[in-house]
Amino acid sequence: MSTNRHKRTLKEELPSSVFYGDRSGKNLERHILEGFLARLQLTSYGIEDGERPDFRITFGDGSVVVGCELTMFSADSPFDGQKGGSMERRLHSRWKAFATSLRSELDRKGLRYIYGALHFRSTSSDIFDQFDPKRLQMELVQICESLASTLGPSRTVDAFASEEYPTLNTFVRHVYLQNCYPETGILWWCGHLQSGEVGDPTEPLIQVIKAKAAKASSYAWNHAAQKWLLVYAASTGLRDLAFVRDNPDIAHKIASVPFDAVFLWNKFSEDITELYPHFRTVMRGDEKALYVNRIPSVIKPYLKNQ
Repeated sequence: MSTNRHKRTLKEELPSSVFYGDRSGKNLERHILEGFLARLQLTSYGIEDGERPDFRITFGDGSVVVGCELTMFSADSPFDGQKGGSMERRLHSRWKAFATSLRSELDRKGLRYIYGALHFRSTSSDIFDQFDPKRLQMELVQICESLASTLGPSRTVDAFASEEYPTLNTFVRHVYLQNCYPETGILWWCGHLQSGEVGDPTEPLIQVIKAKAAKASSYAWNHAAQKWLLVYAASTGLRDLAFVRDNPDIAHKIASVPFDAVFLWNKFSEDITELYPHFRTVMRGDEKALYVNRIPSVIKPYLKNQ
């Protein structure tokens, strides 16, 4: 078992790390796959974009080929019957826009090192429909200006004068502020994006894998040494978190599994779990530990320390 000792920055450690980057489509998928392979500590590989499956990974001199299909995990359903998102994804998108604008204004005011987390009185997904975001931004900038010289390493503010800060007083329970010097560019966080009960991901996982399995049976794998399905739980909110407590028993609940291995990467915990053909941990995020004996044997020669 080997350990990854990369020391992460505050920007990477804080929950708002999910907001950085504007990748989408194939670019996002490739970024996810590269992160997955890096966490498995694999080297000497190339990635070729494809369709059906999504990627072709070649190792060494190209003699070892792995076909990889990638899918995003979500236990959510569309909001208000609309296409293109869920209530939680809509809140995530609106908060990211708000946090980006707030960061720019704080930087403009010389408050580059102040990071904050807002905890609203309500955890409703439509919270942004209840007030003027521009007014809230103005009040947050004002309170940061008033506290900048006395902030210290961190501080929680839970009382707001109603005349000076009407929006904060009405809608916000408390604001956590932190001096992140010397780091800059850190986006603020909305406390209830990952606050609440996380559902059991077992049934949504089975449905995601079943849908991919039905399609993948007709893919052109071209004699790949391994056929993988990577399920990525991005952990931007509660509905795309996937803490697997029990064996989903893929082999018995899906009639045909045309993959040699099915992996789940839960970004929040950084755990990587093999769901099929065995149910076992491949990487434990809390220990930053990789179980090298659980890496498919055909690619073990390409492990970093081999």
